[in-house]
Amino acid sequence: MAHQPNVLIFGALNFGTACILAQYLLQGTPGEPLAAYVRIVDKYSINPPTTYVSKDFLKLINERKDVLEYRQANLINPDVVSQCFTPPPNGRPFTHIFDITGSYSLTTIHEIQIMHTFKISLNIAREAAQRGVKAYVRVSPSFYDHKDPKEKFVESDPKGWKPLDVRGVWFHEALRAIGAIPALPLVALRHGHIYGQGIVRSECTSAIVFGKVYNKANRTLTLYLPGELRKNTIHLYDLAVAAWKSAEWIASITRQAANAIAGVQIPSSGDPEVVKAPEALPSSALSAPIPIFNVVDGADTTHHVLSNEVGSALGVVIESSPIRLTDEQYNERIEDLNGYLYGQWLEIITTSNPPVPDTPLSPYVTVQELKEHGCALDGSKIRQVLSFTPRYPKFGQDSIKEYVEWCKTQGIWPQ
Repeated sequence: MAHQPNVLIFGALNFGTACILAQYLLQGTPGEPLAAYVRIVDKYSINPPTTYVSKDFLKLINERKDVLEYRQANLINPDVVSQCFTPPPNGRPFTHIFDITGSYSLTTIHEIQIMHTFKISLNIAREAAQRGVKAYVRVSPSFYDHKDPKEKFVESDPKGWKPLDVRGVWFHEALRAIGAIPALPLVALRHGHIYGQGIVRSECTSAIVFGKVYNKANRTLTLYLPGELRKNTIHLYDLAVAAWKSAEWIASITRQAANAIAGVQIPSSGDPEVVKAPEALPSSALSAPIPIFNVVDGADTTHHVLSNEVGSALGVVIESSPIRLTDEQYNERIEDLNGYLYGQWLEIITTSNPPVPDTPLSPYVTVQELKEHGCALDGSKIRQVLSFTPRYPKFGQDSIKEYVEWCKTQGIWPQ
């Protein structure tokens, strides 16, 4: 496998993205693997585990220690990041880098997001540029304010780049900062809501568990968001395919050529806290074009579709309310709702046969999920430029049932 690259993946162990990407690179296609060696680096421990890791991945890493490695590391320290680039046993350098780092927490303040999202990504990108890597893929969720159901954003539309919250600001500014690094062979992916085997924490998985609770309680689920609000989605496997296609593409051409084909000038977030972060200021003043692709499945999933597919798959009656809640009402409702959901879910997982009290699945609903926010991305460019065709064309009953069956094989779904 001398002609195949060594791959370094940073972050996303707890969301499953890194694991699925590694599985795809090492066993996801007929014939030879796509990568010669894969190293995943994140802050968590897998032995003993400090986050959920699927049985599938643990089996793979135990059986393929010759080509797959997990390394626990504190990526806030630039020296530690540098050590992560040490060549693997085959002696060749890591040339294909996937940066899937960042804090997804909704409760963190600017200072924490700067440290755990902005600076970590910048540390990795700077080291990669110094090492002369061939491909650097930054994978980020769409933490943007897409409320208008009539809008659907292509990559070059500045209206689609308005960060939704503190978390969104620093994912956004991290991308702008690494985009300004000279000689970094960067391509960025902005993806929709993730679903599918391998992930246990997302808006889609919460909706599925939510449906299980309402089915068990035989309650009608009332929706307070407009049904036409876009909630565009992408299967975790297809995101891995898109990431690899992007890496191959950027490794085959120059950054200048990639900019000409897919480059976008990303506007500043405009957040006043950004100017207080010294390292963020240069990229706020001078924004370099960045090759960017939206990654969604093309089904144009809406809040109505997502809810009704879950309802149909799990046997839950769905109704829409014409009432729109105020912020105060949302805050009151989410506290009551999560209290109810936790109580019901605890009963379900403890009375299951066998019980599954340690499942990482949860019906917990965040304020962002309950309030009116969307994900409206036009994914036509990656289809045209990279010939990307999703294996999973939509979030629907079949994919929901497939996901539930996968959870059962992992021993995390109540029987």
